[in-house]
Amino acid sequence: MGTGRAGTVAWRPVALVTAVTAAVHLAVATRFGWHHDEFYYVICGRHPAFGYVDQPPLTPLLARFADAAGGLLGVRLLAIAAQAGCVVLTAVLAARFGGRGAAQT
Repeated sequence: MGTGRAGTVAWRPVALVTAVTAAVHLAVATRFGWHHDEFYYVICGRHPAFGYVDQPPLTPLLARFADAAGGLLGVRLLAIAAQAGCVVLTAVLAARFGGRGAAQT
């Protein structure tokens, strides 16, 4: 994993780390019930209003669409996708800073 030129992304190890972390999160995604924040966002999405000052306007709507698509698993899939995206973006950032493969994983 430590091979490669600085500035290039080591896609194979990054994809492996991303897949493993997403798989672990997916394996335990429905093990517990609703977290109170998840439930609150879904309820706010079912009753949209401009008066929710404690969250951005897109958050309840995303939670509503995810809930309609798959219930609890649908809501958690959004978080898993965001987490996988953060892993990839962190690897790209490490490559841009000159890190080789080991720094990216």
